[in-house]
Amino acid sequence: MSRPYRIVQLTSSSNIGGTERKVLVLVEHLDRQLFEPIVLSLVGSGRLIERCRDLGIEAEHLNCSHPVRLRSWRRFFEILRNRNVALVHLYGLRANLPGRPVARWAGAGAIVGGIESIDPWRKWYHTALDRLTARWVDRFVAVCEAARQAAIRREGFDPSHVVVIPNAACPMPAAESCDAAALRQRFALESSDGPILAHIANLWPEKRHRDLIDAATLLVERFPRIVFLCAGRDEMNGANQRYAVERGVAERFQWLGYVGNVSEVIAVADFAVLPSSHEGLPVSLLEVMTVGRTMIATPVGGVPEVVRDGVNGLLVPPREPKALAQAIERLATDMELRRRLEVEARDTVRRDYSIERMVQGTQRLYLELLERHRS
Repeated sequence: MSRPYRIVQLTSSSNIGGTERKVLVLVEHLDRQLFEPIVLSLVGSGRLIERCRDLGIEAEHLNCSHPVRLRSWRRFFEILRNRNVALVHLYGLRANLPGRPVARWAGAGAIVGGIESIDPWRKWYHTALDRLTARWVDRFVAVCEAARQAAIRREGFDPSHVVVIPNAACPMPAAESCDAAALRQRFALESSDGPILAHIANLWPEKRHRDLIDAATLLVERFPRIVFLCAGRDEMNGANQRYAVERGVAERFQWLGYVGNVSEVIAVADFAVLPSSHEGLPVSLLEVMTVGRTMIATPVGGVPEVVRDGVNGLLVPPREPKALAQAIERLATDMELRRRLEVEARDTVRRDYSIERMVQGTQRLYLELLERHRS
């Protein structure tokens, strides 16, 4: 192996979510004198692959429709072997479990296993397979301390082999630099006197859009023109939209689907919500704080490592729509509090969750593992 080291980022999904946005930021900012990135994905729409190619980064969709589809894993093996790949970084359980032994058999010098969330949904066989294949991993990288501790406790990983490199906030324009009138027109909000809330998350059960819908039923009497802008791919086949109709608040919600530029959704909103039942370190949380908006979130996973209640955001218990509604009302009626939280939120991200910090931490780890392999 010689510099620049050829490294592969293998993601379970090629749909754009928090992990995929993190990978995009990482490969775009890696030092090209040290590393030559290749991005591979197993399932999904291929949007991540398209974005990488737009950046001039080698990328390929492996079309792994089944977790052990031999053709896809044979192609993965061939890429690693033929391209003399030095290091493989795996994201998600689908990528990690088969990817670890295949990467080792293909001769990768170092293997890094990503820990993106606390994953309370895992079954016993997920844990068993994770432990079994951990022998091929040189180092695990968790996005937050909560995810690190969950993996150590559940999988029994050696704590010295699990490090934390927090996610970073993607670069986004500050809310005050955006054309507010144009954004309100784009999202058909000219007649709304608010409050306007953003929920930036793909529609999965753990993102708890249902709790937001229930909270809306408690708020519409006080705020009859409240608007919820929900940006994210619908992975629940319209279940949330149907629930909003059942609860009588469908007209208060805009389901935007996938949005390439979420900064516009955040900027047009007065503040944002993330009422998840479990998380890792959500990129959308950092994006909201970067743009300069206050976040109401639940203290799950790595969220309380970033958000301090009443200091740079508000925290509410998960699965409690009444508490969520009370926090929304509080921010909607207390402009001074909101502005104070916005300033501290932006300072927090700039100080602790910059791209430079994430990229430098990742590069140091890669170099440590690769130099050790060379010796």
